[in-house]
Amino acid sequence: MLCAAALGLERDFFTRHTNHATHTMNINWYLPMTVAGAPEPGQYRIGPHTDFGTVTILVPEPGRGGLQVWTREDGWQDAPYQVGAFTINTGDLLARWSGGR
Repeated sequence: MLCAAALGLERDFFTRHTNHATHTMNINWYLPMTVAGAPEPGQYRIGPHTDFGTVTILVPEPGRGGLQVWTREDGWQDAPYQVGAFTINTGDLLARWSGGR
C-alpha cells in the first residue's frame, strides 16, 4: 500500500495481484569496513547487482553510508545518505510493476 500511495496509484494496485504469492524476506548483514577493512584495489565488498525484489532497506554504516550506484557518466559513486536514516532502494520487481516509475 505504501508503494502504491507514493506513486499516486489505487491503494490495492500491487496487492490485488498477489493473492497467492509466496513471500520471501532476506536479511543480509555485511561487516562494517571498520571491522572488515577496506577492500583491495579492484575488489568488491559484494559484486555489482540489481535488487530483484520490491524494496530493499539499508541501514547505513555510521559516517560512511555503504551503498554505491553506477552511472555511465561517473562510474561508481557513493549513494547519498542521511545520518540516522534508512536508505530505501526500490528493486527490479517494483520497477516492472510500476512501469519504470
